[in-house]
Amino acid sequence: MSVNSIDANQDTVNTDGSFDEKSSLPKKARPCNMETLFNLQNLPCPYCGKRIIQKVIYESMIHQFKDWETDFLSGKLSASEYSAQLIQTLSPFQEDFHPIEAAVFKRLSGAHRKNPEKSLQQLIVEMRPEALKYLHKTELGILDNIADLGKYLPERANRRLYRIVSEGKSIILDDNPYRPFRRKTFLREINSLHITSRDIAVLVAINTALKLPTSSDNPNAFIVKYSQHKKFNKSEFVKSSDIASRFILSSSPTVDHVHPKSLGGADIDTNKAVTCFHCNNRKTDIPFSTWLIDHPQALINAQKYADRIINEINEGNFSGTTYLKELDNTLLKLSNGAIRLDLSELKDEAQLTNEV
Repeated sequence: MSVNSIDANQDTVNTDGSFDEKSSLPKKARPCNMETLFNLQNLPCPYCGKRIIQKVIYESMIHQFKDWETDFLSGKLSASEYSAQLIQTLSPFQEDFHPIEAAVFKRLSGAHRKNPEKSLQQLIVEMRPEALKYLHKTELGILDNIADLGKYLPERANRRLYRIVSEGKSIILDDNPYRPFRRKTFLREINSLHITSRDIAVLVAINTALKLPTSSDNPNAFIVKYSQHKKFNKSEFVKSSDIASRFILSSSPTVDHVHPKSLGGADIDTNKAVTCFHCNNRKTDIPFSTWLIDHPQALINAQKYADRIINEINEGNFSGTTYLKELDNTLLKLSNGAIRLDLSELKDEAQLTNEV
């Protein structure tokens, strides 16, 4: 299959991000809902403003990566051909990548230019030693800061904290690929400390531990994670297709309940927005007003999101204005008045009907 385009059933997905509908498909307005927004071209995330990769393109790329992996393993593709196809397919989407993915992809692309005969898997494994050195330096520094908090704890809690930190440092320094340092495990141990009103140091320790690097916020952690052996198969490294897929995961479309379901948010479209995976994964069940404090860029990006949809409605590609009007009410309420969408350019139902 050509590297320049990916055929997705009834539609053609090009690697430049364009989406060509077959001429045989009827041209009519589609309802403005989550399904249609998932495949809206050039839709910005209402939280970070990054362009969201259309669902049909994202899924087609994932499928293509897997097919190429199969061809590589069967000998139909050489390592150099395989890595070249992956790099060429991902390159047009670099502007959509989030900072960590962009940084790692740039380093990986540079390594590929120097060693074009190697697969992405081989290249990222070669990058591991240096990345691991810097990652361990960061992790050990954070663990030392946590250990220093022990002097503010009761003796028993201090001893437990010392054991937890010592075990973590031992795992890091041992550098056993089959027993890597696990951030989640360490956090669970820290959280197991009994907290009383006097043990503020424990709360500080937990907040400090949350700063431990992850593959979503640290390029070295990304490289280390995707260059290690698979969790359930210690003899196999992460595949090149999985590495390639990870670069576009953060930019893939997801549905976010603006007011989280766990906090009583309704499971209806007017309480939903199509966001990138990166933002949705970070927002989790945080109340919208709290999320907005740490992500003030959403004040601007929510309008960009609305403007893109307004354009489709005014052009007659989407039908119905209810979604945007109700979403405006939702954002206004949840942001305590900080967000008010400008819908002045949105044509009303009567105007749209007369233009048909």
